[in-house]
Amino acid sequence: IGYSKFYLCRSFKEFTGFTITQYVNRLRCQHARNLLMSGQYNVNESAVLSGFDNNSYFTKTYKSITGSLPSEEYKKAQNILDHE
Repeated sequence: IGYSKFYLCRSFKEFTGFTITQYVNRLRCQHARNLLMSGQYNVNESAVLSGFDNNSYFTKTYKSITGSLPSEEYKKAQNILDHE
């Protein structure tokens, strides 16, 4: 695109308030949350389908972004589905 890596990264952070990695991880975690809350995918499946290759990195990242563990979200979804 005609910009250096450093200029692009700095401009992205100034515009969004996040680094590119932070922004992508937020999008991935939002997608994973939607999958978990659907009740159709467990934690491992949601991680892989959201672009995370490492389950422990996924769990750590998910908790830092959402404030809860992905397994907690999955359990919530299962409870909701069980009571419908």
